[in-house]
Amino acid sequence: MAFCTNCGTELPDGGNVCPNCGYSFTGGVSYGAAPGPDAGNGQQYQQYQQYQQPDYEQQQYQYQQQYRQIPPGYDSEDIQKNRLLSVCSYISPLMILIPLIAQPDSKYCRFHANQALVLALFQLCCGIVCIIPILGWIAGGIGLVFALVCEIIGIVNSLSGKVNPLPLIGRIDVLH
Repeated sequence: MAFCTNCGTELPDGGNVCPNCGYSFTGGVSYGAAPGPDAGNGQQYQQYQQYQQPDYEQQQYQYQQQYRQIPPGYDSEDIQKNRLLSVCSYISPLMILIPLIAQPDSKYCRFHANQALVLALFQLCCGIVCIIPILGWIAGGIGLVFALVCEIIGIVNSLSGKVNPLPLIGRIDVLH
């Protein structure tokens, strides 16, 4: 025996529409005991809260926090405005000064200039190690390949607006 889940009327076998209230269902029937005394009136309705779409600025902030990985203290406008400028610091050790001079108050430019400066110091150390025959050539060569990979990672992070430190050497803070 099947009953309508909306009004409690007994349903004919194989029916998908309640003959009493017109409720359409796809297997939402209850088997077993008959419904309670107040079930047969057909006046049971659930109240649904009206869905309100979140504010656009709130959605943008949530997207940035979730996918762009913007840590607290960084401004999304600063990041958007200075992405290309911060790439200059990874191109050459002398170009580290360009973002610092062009945007001295930009926390984003300062972060990537610091990453590029640490990377340049690491490359200098690898070059000095390469002076040592055989073992130094191997260690320095591996270090320079690692520095090249870090430079590519830094450029990609800078262009995509991320504030992620470089692997292994990115936690060093030279520029405060």
